[in-house]
Amino acid sequence: MRKNFLEFVNQRNQDIENKIKLNEAFREKDVDTAVEKIESILKKHIDGLVPLVGYVDTIIDGEKCTSKQFIIIDKEDYSKSSFFQFNWINDNDSVDIYSIDFFKDLDVYWSGKGKADLSIYTLGTNIVKLLPIVWSVVNSKNYSLSEEDAKKLAKDTKVKESKYTIGKLNYILSNLDKDLIHESFIAKSQFSKSDLNNIENDFENLYEIIKEGNSEDIKLSVSKGKRVEIEDPKEIKDAQGERKDPEQIFKEMAKYISLVIKGHQPALILCGAPGVGKTFRVKKQLKENGYVEGQNLCTIKGKCTARRLYATLFGFKDKNDIILIDDADSLVGPQADENCINILKAALDSDTSPEGRLVTYGIAGKITDDEGEEIPKKCRIKSGVIVITNYRAGQLDTALRNRCFIQDIDFSNEEVLSIIKKLLPHIENQILTPKSKLKAFNYLNQLNEQGSKMELSLRTFVLCAKIFTACDDDPDFSDEDAKSMIEEQMKLQYARGGHKY
Repeated sequence: MRKNFLEFVNQRNQDIENKIKLNEAFREKDVDTAVEKIESILKKHIDGLVPLVGYVDTIIDGEKCTSKQFIIIDKEDYSKSSFFQFNWINDNDSVDIYSIDFFKDLDVYWSGKGKADLSIYTLGTNIVKLLPIVWSVVNSKNYSLSEEDAKKLAKDTKVKESKYTIGKLNYILSNLDKDLIHESFIAKSQFSKSDLNNIENDFENLYEIIKEGNSEDIKLSVSKGKRVEIEDPKEIKDAQGERKDPEQIFKEMAKYISLVIKGHQPALILCGAPGVGKTFRVKKQLKENGYVEGQNLCTIKGKCTARRLYATLFGFKDKNDIILIDDADSLVGPQADENCINILKAALDSDTSPEGRLVTYGIAGKITDDEGEEIPKKCRIKSGVIVITNYRAGQLDTALRNRCFIQDIDFSNEEVLSIIKKLLPHIENQILTPKSKLKAFNYLNQLNEQGSKMELSLRTFVLCAKIFTACDDDPDFSDEDAKSMIEEQMKLQYARGGHKY
């Protein structure tokens, strides 16, 4: 039974290591080898080529596909960088590449949807024959290529191809040397002695056929403006059942923040793993709504005493004020001071009185503000409070949770990589180069594909990109040296581990 390409890729790593299965084009364990061979050919003809790790789900003119993407970095002007992708259609039996999409810039890559500037449909032609079209379009930036010109470029290649059948098993071998053909063709443990003798003879005949090549006409078609959507990887279920994808989670987060800003609910608690963009998104939304630190916004970060908390609530108690408590575990964590919890309970009460929520702090001595002025020991609070913590919701005080909107954010490594990809153009532009960010993203993706143990976040991504940035300016330090440092950092970060969240 033949499988589509998506099933082909998903299954190959689950098979027994020494079990050989054959498909229309390649044995399952040879898929990556075939793609790597294509990459090696392209790298010889295209400067700045960066093959992205793994495959992505795409929708091409309404068809569900699996795609392999390649970015071409323009060394002189990063804004002129481009990309292309090979597409395999999922809803049919073939493992042949269905089409190639070209994009003159990275806008579709960043946004995840748009139109291709040029598309080549293979119509069953072996991809190796079409590679000269790929490097010609990329190097010339000519996205108005005609079908006639494309066919002429393809015919100029010296790549030879042959399809050969033994029983019910089909082989397509292209541009391979004799040793590689022999390794791919002969699976001695799978055949009897008599079968093996016949196959050895067939192999010699096949090699002669490949040397002669074949003269079939090139088949392809050309189109422009094809609709393309790149789907983010989603891990939908876990032990608790249904999971929401990152876009839905962030959409709901924005609505929760909006409801606090409008005063419909006094507070919001955002729980979740560190470094997934919680603080970035909260501050961005507050800024867009006119909040300015020190005027109508006060951020508490790090250690804070009950006295300091009360003084802050008093100083930002008005209806349009927001107090942001970010990573201040001494206020909201499982070991938080009881006085802090009690103050917050009062400040976040569901009292709908127009005068606000009554908060008292009955201690001996004076309470003063930042200027040393004495403030009363009770006040009415109308402001909103947003709490960001790495603790899980279940670790927080029940009475505190009951007074707030609460959102628990938990992402897989694949989902974190998806988030990083969308934010890539905006992350630390003052210190990180676009090239270093792309290299870091690609390498972290590779480590994740390999199953490396690591705690992925925006922070660890920035750390890795800093290493690439530093190494780019050092002729004695290669990308492999940078990768060695990054791999060490990922291991050490994971080893220190210990999830608060």
